[in-house]
Amino acid sequence: MQTLGEQVPECRLFKKVQMQGGAVPAGRQEEARSETYLVVRCNDERRSQRRRWAFFNSRLGGADPRARLKSVVRKSPRLAGVLQWVLDPAFTPKHLIEGWVRRRGGYVLNIGSGSRSLGPRVVNLDIEDSAHVHVINQSDRMPFRDASFDGALLEYVLEHVEDYRSFLEDVVRILRPGGALLVTVPFRQNYHACPQDFWRFTHEGLEALLREVGTSRIRVAVYGGPTSAWIDATKEFFATILSLGSPLLYAVWSQLLIIPFIPLRYLDVILRRWPVAKYTAFSFIAEAERPGAAEEGEISRSVEEKLRETLEAPDGYALRWEGQRVWVEPEVLIPASQSVYRGSA
Repeated sequence: MQTLGEQVPECRLFKKVQMQGGAVPAGRQEEARSETYLVVRCNDERRSQRRRWAFFNSRLGGADPRARLKSVVRKSPRLAGVLQWVLDPAFTPKHLIEGWVRRRGGYVLNIGSGSRSLGPRVVNLDIEDSAHVHVINQSDRMPFRDASFDGALLEYVLEHVEDYRSFLEDVVRILRPGGALLVTVPFRQNYHACPQDFWRFTHEGLEALLREVGTSRIRVAVYGGPTSAWIDATKEFFATILSLGSPLLYAVWSQLLIIPFIPLRYLDVILRRWPVAKYTAFSFIAEAERPGAAEEGEISRSVEEKLRETLEAPDGYALRWEGQRVWVEPEVLIPASQSVYRGSA
């Protein structure tokens, strides 16, 4: 008979439960026999990364080297900042985001933060471990109690979420009444898997989406302008020709061909402000609020205290603390009769 570690690698026993009938979680009714189950907490990070890279192997004739490089670079904030300036085809006024964060009265949740730090009152959440990330979330839900934050930031996140509407509704749920939401989304940006890329949004579509999920006082503006969109399309066109059909060569050329256009992208300092820019924009930025009377957030506590107060594992997941970082990991049910566990719960 296999031990627990042999059955479920990188897992450990959390507790034992007695389950039968309706007590079994949804989707596990086939296990609804009166039996003791081991509830196992698993560090699924390495396996989830393998699943993410398997996606790239099934697309584009092979892995997407640009996405793999991005995942590695995000471990170093300084290197990530330099490469983003050199290899980003778009001029985007990031001071708008930094100013928005400073104006919030309490804590802001930065969803899909990567290695970027926006201040001491910002909680950083991502799907993989990077510098400055506080919560590594492997679930498809926000692992926080209702009305936990005064603001939420999603910077180029929604295009990577398959069910973006449900996801955004969950983000609004964790905002306090009167809490603010800031979203940036691509319009004419090229395909960029991280780990997947599903959607593009017009200015009207983004406004309608924010209205559907229950926010108010919605304001949408051009973020990356038409010059950035033209640069992005042009370098992708020439990268396609020079690649000779090779995904690896395409990835290399699509990055190198940005460099000659670096000065041109600053035309968007002016062009992004023109009313017609929304028709050919690279991306949009939107502000919105959760309806209700604004409540003043508490700012005296540390990030760790804030997390301990507000974190709540979604069904089927558990929290694992390592210092000031938290992993939201899957739980696995194993019938006790089918496992040998050397220890007690």
